[in-house]
Amino acid sequence: AREAKEREKSGEDKKAEAEGDIKVEDVKVSGVRILEALSATGLRSIRYWKEIDEGLIDNILVNDLDLKAVETIERNITYNGIDLKSLRPNKGDACDVLYANRCLNYNQDVDRGFDVIDLDPYGSAIEFLDGAVQAVSDGGLLCVTCTDKAILCGGKNPETCFGKYGSMPLRGAYCHEMAVRIVLHAIHS
Repeated sequence: AREAKEREKSGEDKKAEAEGDIKVEDVKVSGVRILEALSATGLRSIRYWKEIDEGLIDNILVNDLDLKAVETIERNITYNGIDLKSLRPNKGDACDVLYANRCLNYNQDVDRGFDVIDLDPYGSAIEFLDGAVQAVSDGGLLCVTCTDKAILCGGKNPETCFGKYGSMPLRGAYCHEMAVRIVLHAIHS
């Protein structure tokens, strides 16, 4: 029975190969570079490091503008037993870090750009989007959180949304979907 399952599995593999399907096991990923641009405590980066399979992440740049936040990041990384070369605390303005690491061409230098950029500001992420889009590598992942839902969902001052995102929100049952579409349009622009 085991041999029949193995033969059946190999038949499925051959069929998948013929159809051009790619199995997860066949994809070789290594050296992923991650930027957490607005870290505060660095806990999200620590979770990335501990929860993503070993060897997939090259390093994570854990950035914050506040010196006390960077000291807290260093303390949290050390407390969790992670090497400071793997999770690299950095004191810097998020926009400066993004523009300093932008991908200048499509061939992309090894030392430039990030495979994953995590933006989670207090409020709107709009001021970081231009730099983030330029700093994410081709095929990379851009994670954006906007916590200014009230203006995105058509609150009392829709002109605020127009000023930040270039879009006018409409109030209604679909306002949350529209908020996501407004943010996606802002990233695309």
